[in-house]
Formats: sequence, structure tokens, C-alpha cells
Amino acid sequence: MQPTDVYSVQVGSNNLAFESQAVNGRSRLKGIYVCGGVDTTGTSGGKVQLRDGTTNTDTARFEFQCPRGSTVTGGFFIKIPGNGILFESGIFVDAEAAVNPVTLVFQGGAAA
Repeated sequence: MQPTDVYSVQVGSNNLAFESQAVNGRSRLKGIYVCGGVDTTGTSGGKVQLRDGTTNTDTARFEFQCPRGSTVTGGFFIKIPGNGILFESGIFVDAEAAVNPVTLVFQGGAAA
């Protein structure tokens, strides 16, 4: 694989459910920073799914469940080993409530 530049993009809103195209085109996820929000129901933290494509019905390639909590739970940076996770058709972020903005570190593609 020919070396390419690494980029980052942030998507989402504070403590709200959101769906957003983050990266257009073939790309590799190298890392993700996600921060849990305030869980007003007390039942669970929010879930983040990264989908290969442009809609919330495309195949999920990465899924993370934020820990349960009644206050901001703090952030998590997850470094993806090796060449990262391949997304053939772009990266679409599908997040439930109780998730703050998500930052993706990626190679290839272009920020949407």
C-alpha cells in the first residue's frame, strides 16, 4: 500500500442522536475518539456505529457502546491496529443519544 496522508474529521452534536456522512470514498479508519454524553434515562450509554456507505442501513464495520452513566463519562481513543478498517464506500456515523461529537482519524477518502 502506497503511503498516504492521514486526516481527521469531527461530526455530531453534544448529547444528541445524530447521523452524518463523515468521509466520502474508499478509506481506512485508523482511530476514533468518542466521548459519552449525559445519560438522562440512566439505562445505558449511547452507541456509535460506523457504516460502510452513505446511509444508516449500510453494513456496520465498527460499533462501540459508551459506558452507562448519569454524567459525561469521559473520552475514549481507540487506535485501530494494522492497516485499519477498510470502508469501501465512505464512512457514515450513526450515533444514539448520550454521545458527544465523534472524531475519526482516517487515511484515503475525503472529509464530507
